[in-house]
Amino acid sequence: MQETAIMNENFAVAILSGGQGRRIGFQNKPLLKLGSDSLISIIIKKLEKDLTTLLISANDDLKAYESYGYPVLLDLEPIQKGPLAGILSAMYYLRRKHPNISHLITVAGDTPFFPDNYVSSIITASQSQSDTIIMAQSNGRTHPVFSLWPITLYPALEKFMRGENYKVRLFAEQYKVKYLDFSAKNKQVTLDPFFNINYLEEYEHALKLFSQQKTNI
Repeated sequence: MQETAIMNENFAVAILSGGQGRRIGFQNKPLLKLGSDSLISIIIKKLEKDLTTLLISANDDLKAYESYGYPVLLDLEPIQKGPLAGILSAMYYLRRKHPNISHLITVAGDTPFFPDNYVSSIITASQSQSDTIIMAQSNGRTHPVFSLWPITLYPALEKFMRGENYKVRLFAEQYKVKYLDFSAKNKQVTLDPFFNINYLEEYEHALKLFSQQKTNI
């Protein structure tokens, strides 16, 4: 247990919550409730067991996010440029405040059912490949927002963000990328562990799934 704690001191996690929620009526998705807790509260509880350095990337409702007790980082870019802008801000913060941290792990703020072993698995996978970006996959799909990023990529990312295309995979595929599979081993499980909420219908589905999970505990 002690070795794990020491190993994890070199890692931080950022919850990327800076989207505008256009497709769900401009609601701030991570602050939506599942049961009595918000999405971001559920996500934080999952992450706290593995890491002590948590960051929240957000551009709106800052006081609400600050209430969770972790640093809240605005995008460095004046125009919203998607998840990479949040990753850039988190790397910038870590370079200044936590120079001992070598890697940033990212999590989407609208994906409450991601695997409980996501952080521990991605840290383990990085041990022999410290210069590699590691991206989560499941059911044949890649989830670029769920990735591990070497902080040494900061200068390259800063330069990339001066361009016109801000896609996560476009940046990542210029470097070494490893894909880590989180597909459910139980074939009867149909839910993708990285199911995220974009539309009202998906939020309603998430409410049902969460209720079912509580019932089965």
